[in-house]
Amino acid sequence: MSKIDVIHCMPHPHIGETLTVNYLRHHLPNGALLVNYHLPDISGTQEIDVVVLNYNGVYLLEVKHWYGAIEGDQLRWRHSSGDLRQSPIPIIEQKAKIAHGFLAERGWGDVSVTGLVVLSKGIGALQLDDPQKHKVFGLHESLIQALTGRDYVFHPSSKILRSSELHRLRDTILASHVADAE
Repeated sequence: MSKIDVIHCMPHPHIGETLTVNYLRHHLPNGALLVNYHLPDISGTQEIDVVVLNYNGVYLLEVKHWYGAIEGDQLRWRHSSGDLRQSPIPIIEQKAKIAHGFLAERGWGDVSVTGLVVLSKGIGALQLDDPQKHKVFGLHESLIQALTGRDYVFHPSSKILRSSELHRLRDTILASHVADAE
């Protein structure tokens, strides 16, 4: 793959997903983006906002289009409006674990699967007491570096994919998309 393929698995992405996909489409050198992908799971489906496939493996992005300051810890994030939400970091890490198991069952166990959180409105007012806060990005060059470098692969020895493998991996993931997921 020498360009970014964007595949909408479900219609109507929210504004944060659209902003993220447009940013990645213009800044990533290659790969594929699957938008609103639904991964089959024993408990139903796991909805993943954006799946990034590139030579380093698979990145699952949990996209939040939240306004204002965010304070939080490992369990909850509070917006400046007072809204208290579950931290998206453990949510996307759990989805990455499920996705890795799913791929391992299909012969892709040596491929990195990493979960990251993207704040599409930026991270300027982000204050987290969480050792995993380095997995939170705005739409900035640091996100591109995380997706193209080797610092965020699951394990340093994770496979680097050739172009033909990347195509087969994309086809494997797309073939399992649950189109009628809720």
